[in-house]
Amino acid sequence: MKNYIPSKSSVAKNAKLEAPVRLCRACTVRDYSEIGQFTFVNDGTTFFRNTTVGRYCSIGKACEIGAPMHPVDWLTSSPVAFAAKRHFRNEDDIFPQSAFDQYKPTTIGSDVWIGSQCIISAGVTIGHGAIIGGGAVVTKDVAPYAIVGGTPAKLIRYRFDEETVVRLLATQWWTLTPEEIAKLNLTDVAKSLDLLEAAGRT
Repeated sequence: MKNYIPSKSSVAKNAKLEAPVRLCRACTVRDYSEIGQFTFVNDGTTFFRNTTVGRYCSIGKACEIGAPMHPVDWLTSSPVAFAAKRHFRNEDDIFPQSAFDQYKPTTIGSDVWIGSQCIISAGVTIGHGAIIGGGAVVTKDVAPYAIVGGTPAKLIRYRFDEETVVRLLATQWWTLTPEEIAKLNLTDVAKSLDLLEAAGRT
């Protein structure tokens, strides 16, 4: 298996892509990020530092995943106070620097669908199976199999009833080999769960 990375996309040397991952035109995967196999990423999406994405995810165009934070309770939110050397190299000795973590780890579970032009703040966790509506701004954690949308993102509904969600999470089907998953009926959740549970995936 191989990754699909077009020439206009950029992947940091210390990022990890679990093949096969498909990046479309002009995607960026920054330092210490990881993307799981069979995840598809559309044009112009950026994964910021310390972002982990699970398997079988679908991510739309022009998303910002793990978007960096700025201090909101300091005198200024400007990076001159904490990252002057990175942004203003010739004037980096003017302002005293204070520690601030812009890139808290961001975690996207497996089987997550993120619509186009979403912004997901650094430090957020998106649960397995969740759906993020296009254009949403996500600043708080999203529960597994929840569907959220809006600015800021709010719960719309869940993909399945609570019992089904519990069963799906227990199987962790995304950890199976592709060949094992291919034997399931991918269009029938109930039948797939019955097969997985009969095979001891509980």
